[in-house]
Amino acid sequence: MEIHILDDTVEPVDYGFTQEISPNFGYCESLGEADEIIRNYQEKTLTKFCVCKSGKNFGQKDWQKSSHFISFESERGNIRIPFDGIPFMVIGTKVLQCQHGKDSHKKSKERYKQMKERGEYPPSKKQRTLTNPTKKKDCPATIHLREVVTFPEFQMLKDTARYRRKISCDIRTLLKNDPSKIQMERRIYILLPFINEHRFHIIGQCNPNLKQNVDPQLVEKIYELVNVSGVDSIDEMVQLLKNFVLEIFVGKKMPPVSNKRFYPSKKDIREHMANAVAKLRLSKFQGSSIEMDDKVMEWLHKQPENCLFYQPCIIQKVTDANDDELSSVSDFWQNFCFFYQTREQQRLMAMYGNEICILDASFKLNKCSLPLYFILVRTNVDYQVVATFIVQEETPDALVEVFDLLKDKNNNWSPKYFMIDADDTEINAVKQAFPTCQMYVSDFHREQAWWRWLHTESNGVSMNDVLPLIMQLRSVAESKTIQETEASLNRLTSHPVWVVNKKLQSWFQNSWLRYKERWIWAYRSNAILIQINMRNGIDVQNQQFKHDVLMNKRHLSLVELTTLLIETLLPQIYSRYVELNLISYAENTTCSNNISPYLQNRPQEFTQHCLSQLPVAHDFGKDLIKKIDEKTFRVNSLCGLLVFIVCLGSESEFPSCQCHVWTSTWWPCPHLLALLEHKLISWCQLSSAYRLLPFLKIDHGVLGRENSNNDTSDSVLLCKDPDDSHEMVKLTDEESTVNTSIICEEKTDETLNNFKTNMPQNWEVVIFGE
Repeated sequence: MEIHILDDTVEPVDYGFTQEISPNFGYCESLGEADEIIRNYQEKTLTKFCVCKSGKNFGQKDWQKSSHFISFESERGNIRIPFDGIPFMVIGTKVLQCQHGKDSHKKSKERYKQMKERGEYPPSKKQRTLTNPTKKKDCPATIHLREVVTFPEFQMLKDTARYRRKISCDIRTLLKNDPSKIQMERRIYILLPFINEHRFHIIGQCNPNLKQNVDPQLVEKIYELVNVSGVDSIDEMVQLLKNFVLEIFVGKKMPPVSNKRFYPSKKDIREHMANAVAKLRLSKFQGSSIEMDDKVMEWLHKQPENCLFYQPCIIQKVTDANDDELSSVSDFWQNFCFFYQTREQQRLMAMYGNEICILDASFKLNKCSLPLYFILVRTNVDYQVVATFIVQEETPDALVEVFDLLKDKNNNWSPKYFMIDADDTEINAVKQAFPTCQMYVSDFHREQAWWRWLHTESNGVSMNDVLPLIMQLRSVAESKTIQETEASLNRLTSHPVWVVNKKLQSWFQNSWLRYKERWIWAYRSNAILIQINMRNGIDVQNQQFKHDVLMNKRHLSLVELTTLLIETLLPQIYSRYVELNLISYAENTTCSNNISPYLQNRPQEFTQHCLSQLPVAHDFGKDLIKKIDEKTFRVNSLCGLLVFIVCLGSESEFPSCQCHVWTSTWWPCPHLLALLEHKLISWCQLSSAYRLLPFLKIDHGVLGRENSNNDTSDSVLLCKDPDDSHEMVKLTDEESTVNTSIICEEKTDETLNNFKTNMPQNWEVVIFGE
């Protein structure tokens, strides 16, 4: 049964004709004006039209190359041009039909569907199941345009057949010999349909489910704001578009807020923002293909020892049989993927990456237009990038593909823990690639998400309340016991802003509290997880995760971005690691006579921490220490009111103490240091799970020596002055700490030269046992 529901009759309006011949018919003088008239009509009637057919010469500037009849009036077709004495040539025509009009590609779609069923086209990744597969309703409403060129200086005062022939001949002669001497004006006649010409669909504001396309001007503005200005917040985009609409309608009547053409929903805005990002990425993937191929070959030739994987984007153009319009749809037959890992990064991943890794979606923080990811590890001195990759889309499948590649290139790399963003894509990818891996939301990414949400105006949190709420949320996150967690949650839920803000309650309970095991410290089973976050807080992570050279580099092409990464950023990051280890080594060698053996060969920060605790440790006399068993000691406080139990740990358990210094750093506290200083225990008696952590040792790999996991090794010492070498003695096994040697036992010329390159000036290598 035919459905024909009409809105209230639209009153006659001014659509912007240069000359109005009737309420729905007139002409303008340019294509831009014609587009404006059609746009005004669609705005007033809340309808949408699309191109049905267009003549090849419509809108063309070289129309003079074609032969056209010279006319004085036209009675043919839908547009009838009345006689006004001015001769004209018809250049071209164009027809637009209502978006609910006839499906002119129905047969082509059926043919494509049959070919797809026979397997002649690759299956589309995007399968849509629609309750209403088409919006076509056979509506007859159409807009007709006819473009003409007039010759006003040949206006005919007397209408006779002889005058018509003479004027026509004169015009053709001038056009052939010297067209610059003839005056010409362009007109585009437009015939608009009346509102009651629409059939079989609802129109007007009476339709609560009216689906209006976003105005092209707004779509273009969204693309500009996303790709040029880097706007990624929906609420910010909504406000910017409102301001843009005010600019569009300066001096005009504003459209009603119910007009979704100019006041689109957040869902529509989000879709157009996603399309803008996808379009920008696709243009970069396609536009840099040849140049990228050359650059990859150059890197492979110059750096054969590094791992580089490059898979270009290949697109198969197909059509979608469910689409209302027969248009080309990009079906990615092969998605883009770029992966890079240096030999040094592979070494760091082997040292630090089998315990904990961090997946950092750098493009979110650094405003990069391409999905750039880093895999980081916490080293003995800082955070280091151990792998870099760019994918076409942020999907679990794309990330899993890279994870599998990493496992293949790094001896089946399989971390016990993964620190990720609070993002379902990353969570699902890690689950699929590492089924036994435990996932935690890193403190850095957690607070980034909190700040973004609380600063969003539509969430109803004032700027003055943001910081107090962050402090309350942070108190929950940093709770070390279940009891502390409950107490912090009670304080949060009694906060005045929490009580009145239902959106805040829903967000926190649904997005965070239900996954509390991933971000609250009390649920983190391994102490090393706490150490990573406590010893390197939010500010440190923020400083090291933000890379200034990447900030706001949305304009970079794919080649420019990868070149920046491989030739500038990644070498800078690794050189920082080398420098910090060399500084730690230099301090150890210059101060080795002034510090205890167990503090030698340690990172600078660890050594400074222990030295700062030693004055307090020296205050604990032997009379305050009692041995309970081989692995447990009791240390009384100086005031005698407190008792601290120090456990040395086991092969699977870390040492422990109840004091604040230990629980907040997991580095030696005054009570443990007192045992070491009084020689009640040696460093080797501590838990091997703790003692052999790579975080607690200098990386001798940067000095050209292989690292050792043994507690002791033969010693090679350095002195600043060759004349003082007689004062140096070889340490015994008990006195020697982990990796005291600087040069490996294989004292080859290559090893020595490698070390001498990095050693400070005026130092001499002294090798014992030769």
